[in-house]
Amino acid sequence: MIHEAECEDLCDDRLVYEIELEDGPGPDLELYYDREWNFLFSATEISSNTLPEAVISAINAAYPNAFLDDHAERWEFPDGSLQYEVEVERSHGSDLDIVVDEQGRIQCEDS
Repeated sequence: MIHEAECEDLCDDRLVYEIELEDGPGPDLELYYDREWNFLFSATEISSNTLPEAVISAINAAYPNAFLDDHAERWEFPDGSLQYEVEVERSHGSDLDIVVDEQGRIQCEDS
């Protein structure tokens, strides 16, 4: 069942459509489409404790004094590749959303 649909601004300032599906207990599934309704990726909420080591290492190297939020999103693309959106709180108190691929390369940042 579609729970919510909205236009979303990804951290690279790209407008996309986000469709949130809900089918009972467990994590919801979000589907992302470009402005022409081409499928981009699906997203599910995960615990930050389950992030790959390469992702955690990249964030710790770029933001050594930042704290990870308890939850992150795992983005799965049609080609099977994965990216992770993580929110961190920096030492001066501001939040930053970071997208990191499964090899630990930071793809984009958005405050």
